[in-house]
Formats: sequence, C-alpha cells, structure tokens
Amino acid sequence: MLVLDSSRTNTALARRAARRFVRARCPWADVNDVTLVVGELLGNAVRHTEGAWLLRMSCRREALVVEVHDGSWPRP
Repeated sequence: MLVLDSSRTNTALARRAARRFVRARCPWADVNDVTLVVGELLGNAVRHTEGAWLLRMSCRREALVVEVHDGSWPRP
C-alpha cells in the first residue's frame, strides 16, 4: 500500500511515487493511465478544496484501488 499526504510531499512527487508503486506492485496496469488519473485527482483536490489531500493506493491481484481524500465536506 502507498499512502502519501500533502503535509509531507507535493503533487509532483506523489505522481512519481504512484508510478514507482504501479511498476513494482501492479505490472499489468498501464502506468501512464494511472499517473494521469492520480494527477487529475490530486489537481482537483488542490484546486477545488483547501488544498490538503491524502493519496492511498493498493493493489490486489488484478485490482488497483486509487483513493484521494481532501478537506472538502461536499461530495463531488
């Protein structure tokens, strides 16, 4: 599992960490597609909320789960 938050890293480093995670743990996943999704989710969290975010990624068999939590109360 990969867990990163905005108090310890920035979005560029989080995208790089996501790429490394996918290459190491989910070789069947398209690393470019995953990086794009992670970048968009983090970008939205920064642009449309107070800016704090948490990225969580996990990989089991052929299931990759990418979650981004932010400080916003309303649902997207």
